[in-house]
Amino acid sequence: NELFEYEIKSGSTGYNALDSNPMAKISGNPTFDLIGFDYGGDYIAIDHTGWIVWALNLHSKVPLQRAQCKSQYIDNGKSTCDRSSEDCNYRYAAIVNGTTGYYYPNGTVIKYLENYNCRPWDENKGGYYNHELRASLNDIGSAYGIRMLLKNVSGFKDPQLGQIITKWDIEKNSLTYITNSFNLVNVESTKNYPFSNSANNVNCTDISNKDGIKGRDYSHLNSASDSQTVGQEGIVISSRQLSIIFLVDHNTGAIK
Repeated sequence: NELFEYEIKSGSTGYNALDSNPMAKISGNPTFDLIGFDYGGDYIAIDHTGWIVWALNLHSKVPLQRAQCKSQYIDNGKSTCDRSSEDCNYRYAAIVNGTTGYYYPNGTVIKYLENYNCRPWDENKGGYYNHELRASLNDIGSAYGIRMLLKNVSGFKDPQLGQIITKWDIEKNSLTYITNSFNLVNVESTKNYPFSNSANNVNCTDISNKDGIKGRDYSHLNSASDSQTVGQEGIVISSRQLSIIFLVDHNTGAIK
């Protein structure tokens, strides 16, 4: 078998700097043919030379949720593949408008987890997804997501805006609830913490409510990923407002 390379002229990315230069400088011997990540409101893919070769418009209409996609899969069950291999068919898991979905590279939806786009609030299940969809490092075919959660807490005028950490098994299309910010942090302890006192409008744009729904964004959990440290196994979760990194148990969600 021979490996051929071709020069292909693509359309504009909309950014002059990216049309005239590679997105990234890549050295060594890459193990990937394409690698994707979110950039602004789009999800883009670069080849092993660092040039953008594909982009999917994921502009969001849901507040506090920039379209995000941090999960790239190959249908051969591997996390990487040889560029000369013919079995490197890429798939992407992404959050678009608050809904978690699994996509072909052309943007066609393979499946949705659940349609939580502007769904009613539920104190147990939460609302729409608003952060990441990060592929599990230890469980290929699964991804961690972060869903909004509003609760009324005694002693506070506004509802408290928290987040739920979930794990999506894409093949089974099943969801596991791991933990939420109310389990990790006592809300009352954050009363005098300056970054926790910012209020955000979390109403969806297609709901007619000029005042919106405001929540005190006291924790802002914004990332979840498998720990790769020996002896420190679990899920690493970051809180932007509290400047805290949590390590929780995979099964119970308890802080380790």
